Amino acid sequence: MYLHLVSQELKLPYDGEWLYVMATHADRSRSKIGVTRGNPLLRHSQLRCGDPYLEFYAAFLIPFWFDPVSSVEADIHSELSRYRIRFSGTDKYSEWFRMQPADVVNHLVEHFDEVAEKKWSMRVLSHAQRPGEQAEIVIYRGRDIARCFETPPVVDD
Repeated sequence: MYLHLVSQELKLPYDGEWLYVMATHADRSRSKIGVTRGNPLLRHSQLRCGDPYLEFYAAFLIPFWFDPVSSVEADIHSELSRYRIRFSGTDKYSEWFRMQPADVVNHLVEHFDEVAEKKWSMRVLSHAQRPGEQAEIVIYRGRDIARCFETPPVVDD
């Protein structure tokens, strides 16, 4: 099955949305957790305009039927609230967390393993594993997702 993403076709095991983790080389103790319905590499390119050191770390492909990805993101943000970074000069929170990206990914894998197993009897797979008949949550790490796209998306600055 193919999911059309931003004028490119990416071979995916099923249709879904993405929960991604990005980090900045300027401060490796900060990670961004966000969602996108489209190409996560395009989202990375858009965000790099604000931080040229932003690194795409990993993305989880969430099946459409699992839970709305915005609800999944809200749950994760709530679970990690003690690490959440506030916008400067306000009491509002950003999507940035005072955590190493590897720690965020490990937390997400544990979260999805627990929730997916309880709710749907499914598990988190690496992109290199073959999902079974039932769609699973699939993790793509930095370089792996780039290989799924023929050419990286270009964003005008």
